[in-house]
Amino acid sequence: MQTESSQSHIYFQSLDGLRVVAALSIAVFHFYDQWAGYLAVEFFFMLSGFLFAHGYLSRNKVLTLRSYAQRRFARLYPMHLFSLVVFVLVYWLIDGGLPSYADGTLTSFVSHLFMMHGIGLNPHGLTWNYPSWAISVELWVGAAAFFLVSAGLRLRVLLSISLVCLLVMYLAVGNLSGTYQNISGFLNAGLLRGLSAFLLGIMSYAIFLRYRKTVWSRFESNRLEMLILLAILLVVFGRTDVVSKLDFFAPFLFMTGIAVFATENGYLSALVAQLSGWSMLSYSIYLNQAMMIMVVERIFSQYNDNPIFPLLTYLSMLIFYSYMTHYLVERPARAFLSIRHQRNMSVCPKRNI
Repeated sequence: MQTESSQSHIYFQSLDGLRVVAALSIAVFHFYDQWAGYLAVEFFFMLSGFLFAHGYLSRNKVLTLRSYAQRRFARLYPMHLFSLVVFVLVYWLIDGGLPSYADGTLTSFVSHLFMMHGIGLNPHGLTWNYPSWAISVELWVGAAAFFLVSAGLRLRVLLSISLVCLLVMYLAVGNLSGTYQNISGFLNAGLLRGLSAFLLGIMSYAIFLRYRKTVWSRFESNRLEMLILLAILLVVFGRTDVVSKLDFFAPFLFMTGIAVFATENGYLSALVAQLSGWSMLSYSIYLNQAMMIMVVERIFSQYNDNPIFPLLTYLSMLIFYSYMTHYLVERPARAFLSIRHQRNMSVCPKRNI
């Protein structure tokens, strides 16, 4: 693990490497959905909660809501807007028109523009650039978590809220594949998933702070990392159906795994840290995948019987295009919006976790 002058500047190389693995897992899942790759979304929500705790709760100062919101907007919105526009243009070029959603083509597009399409206000399903439902959820869940933490709620209360969200998903859905669906008309499945995982991410950071103080030998760390990996592989692949109640083991395995791998004390965490240089592309990869799937499906009209070559073509094109969008769109836009944020940044007293 690389450190700078203080704890707040720790750079989690292993978690950046895992971010790459998760982004590619979701990209593969949307191309070939006969496995439980959707669980990687839980990992992303949880990683956001972990980094939220590290970035805003472990420093001597904590950003105000305004400053936090400005940072999240600069991070999330430019690439979200760009990928939405490109999706529309590519769809138009391929199909000769715009997609049609029952009773709400325009309203669903407006909900995408305001990043409100993934929180239960869009009854038309996964519309337009459909993977971005999770970006919408992350934006609003992050704001909700900010208020919960600012209210001084302790870890056990945050854990209780997370467990209640998972319990509702278990009783009402039976798995963690829900996205836009509303339970009982008002509890959005995506929001429940996002809030639960985000809060467990904060819990994961608390576990990390305690775990790294424990003296573990390299052998013990290797064994623990391997056990966590095997357990996750069992949950993801050891099922008879694509969706399963096994889903509900994943959040707790991810919570433990993030805390353990963040210490980078074992061979597996050191190995995955080698991928950290690619982590900058993960957000673009996530938002570009739906558009790229349309392109590849146009190139390979029939690939279900032998998807390997189309899949490799898709991943290669997706990574290359995401490299371009990261450097030409995402990074410059974030830098431009961050200038105003830095000028207006203010701080308030620290809250410990």
